[in-house]
Amino acid sequence: MIWTPIPPTKAWAGWKLALIVAVLGALLLFAISQQASGATPTPAERTACTPDAIRFCMAHANNRANMIACLQAHRAELSAECQAVFRTRKGK
Repeated sequence: MIWTPIPPTKAWAGWKLALIVAVLGALLLFAISQQASGATPTPAERTACTPDAIRFCMAHANNRANMIACLQAHRAELSAECQAVFRTRKGK
């Protein structure tokens, strides 16, 4: 048996999910900032688009360029809030 510092429990699964969400949020931050000529997204913008990034682009969490391409490919399917972020960012 392999020793782990934390036994695999439901709490462990919650910790892994929190880590995945944090990584996706950071990647989303980079993706939006690339769209907006380097402008840093606000917390509200990250909040608006993180669920869409998780839903559509989780497979691209480790590659910023692919994350951007994925979000753009799903642009018509994004939530109204996230679409508004992209529209606003494009105008800046």
